Amino acid sequence: MTSFLDSRFVKLNCCLIPDLIESVTLVSTRVESWPGVQKVVSNEFPKLEATPFAVLDEVYYQHSVDWLNAQFHVIELIVLTIIVLGIFNTVSTSIL
Repeated sequence: MTSFLDSRFVKLNCCLIPDLIESVTLVSTRVESWPGVQKVVSNEFPKLEATPFAVLDEVYYQHSVDWLNAQFHVIELIVLTIIVLGIFNTVSTSIL
């Protein structure tokens, strides 16, 4: 199962700069090989957390949806401000 990753590279990086490593990306050729990769990572590197792409994709999707909703609310606020200012302008010119 160690053919999924070069454990020497990961061990070398984890030993040289353990405080600076935030994540290590592993690439596999098939989705079916993920359970084996996860098992190797959890056995050989107990300090690392193996997270599948499906979980990361779900998290990134939710962050994107939240960010786009926030942008949409800002645009709604701008349009509402323009409408209110237009109504105020119409009312003020009719009074004068």
